[in-house]
Amino acid sequence: MANLLQKRHKISAQLYTAIAAFVALTIAASLVGVLFFARAGDSQSEVNEGTVPELAAAFGVARYSGTLAAAGPRLNAAATPQEWDAVSESISNAHGSFESELINLEQSVLEVGGIETGQSALPAIRAQADTLRDNLDAIGSNKAKQSRQSFSADAMWEELAELRRDLDKVLVPAIDDQLFYFSTGYRTLDAPPAALSEHFVTAEFDLYRHLSELQSEGIYARELLVRASGVANASDVEPLVEAFESAKGRIESSLDALQNTPSAADLYDRIDPIFVRLFEIGLNDGIGFALMVQQRQLARQQEELLTENRNIALGLVGEVDSLVAASEASAADATLSAEQAFLTGRTLLIVISVASVVAAILIAWLFVGRVLLRRLSILAEWMRSMAGGDLEAQAQAEIGGQDEISDMAAALEVFRQNALEV
Repeated sequence: MANLLQKRHKISAQLYTAIAAFVALTIAASLVGVLFFARAGDSQSEVNEGTVPELAAAFGVARYSGTLAAAGPRLNAAATPQEWDAVSESISNAHGSFESELINLEQSVLEVGGIETGQSALPAIRAQADTLRDNLDAIGSNKAKQSRQSFSADAMWEELAELRRDLDKVLVPAIDDQLFYFSTGYRTLDAPPAALSEHFVTAEFDLYRHLSELQSEGIYARELLVRASGVANASDVEPLVEAFESAKGRIESSLDALQNTPSAADLYDRIDPIFVRLFEIGLNDGIGFALMVQQRQLARQQEELLTENRNIALGLVGEVDSLVAASEASAADATLSAEQAFLTGRTLLIVISVASVVAAILIAWLFVGRVLLRRLSILAEWMRSMAGGDLEAQAQAEIGGQDEISDMAAALEVFRQNALEV
């Protein structure tokens, strides 16, 4: 131990110590570089392999959820089968892409650890997306039913228009002829008129009245159907149905009167099928008033589905926006962690480099310059003086120290003393 303590003053020990210090600083710099840059690399890998795919999947989910959210009104607004097919196909494609992006996001959350918000939001997003898809299916089904009902309604109005034309072809000439006969007695202009006691009687006037009532009540019955097509609520159709049934009773009463009039039997045979079909259109299931009630009920259901669709879409978009925000925050945290690792590593390397430069300057100035070179210069000057014959010169005190140079100075002093003795 004493030898070791004595050797600490040696130049070799000091040089080894200095070299060891530089080696230690170099190793420290290398370790800092390896550790912090490895940490930065891990953070960057997390960004590249985890956060970025997760963020991309979150944006994909947001994109296709927006498409699904806007699909309900588009589907309901489709005016033609071609438009409906195009919108249905786009909804199907958007839902498939949404499912794919959602699966990618779930895998990213499971494999990389994911974001806590994403782990809690994914089940809610999937549930709302499934509910939205069911809602869109219901909207599409109702739209198809509405299209079929609209087709049936168009056919019904065409048939009603045809019935009105047929009825006018029969009733208008019959009413004119009956009024002309009741007033003049002429059935035809070619034949002589009937006697006043035959044509200007109550029975002929009643026949004219029944024909006029059939015409007016037929028009009224058709108007009731037209009015039913314009009501907003299904409950408003019921009073119109009651009015139609009352008109039907009056029409049937007039038809019975025609049937019991021998001169109007042929007219009855031509008119009765027209009114029978009118009654069928008005009161049978699936057509007439029943069809209009179904249309109003289906329209109400469609409005409720669209309202539900809007609420689900708002909830889905809100959940997805929260997920995107959380993914962005996660990506920002990972990027910030990588930047901090780079910054910390760079700062420590700068500090170690500055410390190395300062240590090198101090060693060169204090140790090499003042301890080694100055004392060696004194020793060399002393040796040159002695070599020149000046044995009185002394420099050991100036050299000082306990290292190899001081040993050389001590040996030179012994040599000087011996030389003086000689």
